[in-house]
Order: sequence, then structure tokens, then C-alpha cells
Amino acid sequence: MNTLFIALFIILPFILSALSLLFKPIQRVLHFIALFCFYAAGVCLLISVYHTNMSGMTFTTQIHHILLDPLFVIPAAYLGIYIPFLIITYLLIPKKK
Repeated sequence: MNTLFIALFIILPFILSALSLLFKPIQRVLHFIALFCFYAAGVCLLISVYHTNMSGMTFTTQIHHILLDPLFVIPAAYLGIYIPFLIITYLLIPKKK
């Protein structure tokens, strides 16, 4: 299973880059999804930190429960694929002189 995750992490940005270079509207959709994921992960972090601070007992181990929250993990996983996609796409686009 770990091998599958690592393989997808390496291969998926290349597939997304190829699709976005072939079909320009896909690139715009991927950007909007990334923007939504960025704000969703941020709101999830904000709520978690707020609840930890409101409890009055702030321990560094309390904040780690955010890593188990699917509302944080799924957007963060997409952003983990999106950032290499951006780099690959930037490297593959021919530069104008």
C-alpha cells in the first residue's frame, strides 16, 4: 500500500501536467480546486487551534489530532500533488522570448 501511495505521488503530477497542457480548461479547474483546498485546510487548522486554546490546557500533543481529521488530510493531500504539478507544468511550458 505504501508503494502505491509513493508511486501515485510521483506519477499523478506528471499526468495532471500533461492533461493541463493538452486541455487548458483543466488547468483552471485544478487551480480552483487548489484554492478551495488551501482555504479548507486553513479553516480546519484554525478551528483545531481555537478549540485547543479555548480548553485552557495547551499541550503540543493536543494539536496533533488535526492529522486524523479527514477535512484536513484530503485537502492537504491534494495540495501535496498540486505543488509538484505546478513545478512540472512551469518547467514544461516553453518560454517566450
